[in-house]
Formats: sequence, C-alpha cells, structure tokens
Amino acid sequence: MTVRFQALPPWGQTTFALVFLASLAMGLMLPAIVQPSALLAGVDVHTHASWEAVNRLAYDAGQSPYWNPYSFGGYPGMADIQTLAYYPPAMLLRGLPVPAFLTWGLVLHLWLLAVGVFVLSRQLGTGRVAGLVAATGVMLSGAVVPKIYAGHLIVLFGYAWVPLALALSIRWSRRLTLWPDPALVAVLVLQVLAGFLQGTV
Repeated sequence: MTVRFQALPPWGQTTFALVFLASLAMGLMLPAIVQPSALLAGVDVHTHASWEAVNRLAYDAGQSPYWNPYSFGGYPGMADIQTLAYYPPAMLLRGLPVPAFLTWGLVLHLWLLAVGVFVLSRQLGTGRVAGLVAATGVMLSGAVVPKIYAGHLIVLFGYAWVPLALALSIRWSRRLTLWPDPALVAVLVLQVLAGFLQGTV
C-alpha cells in the first residue's frame, strides 16, 4: 500500500486519505447503518434521541425548542447546548429519522476527528502516510470506541473538533499576527455548539 500510495500525486494522496477515513468510519458503524431502525447502544443514546424528538416537535410547530416538558418536571431546551438545537451538522442531518440522525452524526464526527488528526499531523511536519496511520489509530483508539459503546455522542462530537482546532492554532501562531484565523474561530464556535462544554473548556 505504501508504494502505491506514495506513487500518487500529493492531492491524490490527500484524497485517498480522506476517502479511506470516511470508509473506515462507515465500516465502524456498519451494523447501525444497515439497521437504521435500531438505536445505537449505550445509556446516553436514549437521552439524545429524546432531546432530538423534542427539537423536531418544536420545529414542526414552527417554534424554537425553548422548553422540554418531558424531562423531569420540565427542562430548558434551547438554553442547554447539549440538545444540539442549533448545531450546524445536526441541522444538516435533521431530515433523517432519529436513529439514522444519530448514526450518521456519529459517522460524520468520527470522520471529522480522523481528518483533524491527519491535518494536525501534516501541520506538525509528518508525511501523509504517517498522518493517515495516526488518524486511523485515533479513530480506533480506546479513547473513542468505548464512548461509542456507552453512547456518549456529545462527548465525541466535541472531541471531533479538537485536532483541527490545534492544527489551525499552530498555523495561526506561525503567522505572527494578532488577527484571529477565521477558520479557527469557526471551528471553535462549532466545538462549543457541539454541546460538550467541559471538553471545550
């Protein structure tokens, strides 16, 4: 694989890496993709599914999900960023049924995490093969897979943006300017909206 990979032009190597990482993320979630009517495993998945159901009820009524009357004696909806009410990737996937929404949200964020590690590796000066190995290792690591099993989706959504934020921070620091990098600002905003504020902090 290494010889053929290195025979590709640089843009071909990068494209191959992105496609390979997307295929790996989908392969990791294949059982949930094949049976979309089944929710992912894990204790927290049902919480995420109920939050999303409340979001959709509010949007279908032409309202914002200000309040969730179904949790406890009532629970703030829009005020709690963990509900993903205004998280752009969630908004893009909201046309899917709830189980598929959760599954494809996880696939997307596994891919984002791996792409971020690949970009960070390249920013640190490694070759594309080493970057691809690092990205694959992180995606399949013990820090990620158990969180999938436990249903900690928001934790993974927040973590997915960390490597890209680090890569963009390094790029920004090398420019020796006080003006913030717009891409870094966008990634940090998305990380906050992903709902895992502890991880962001």
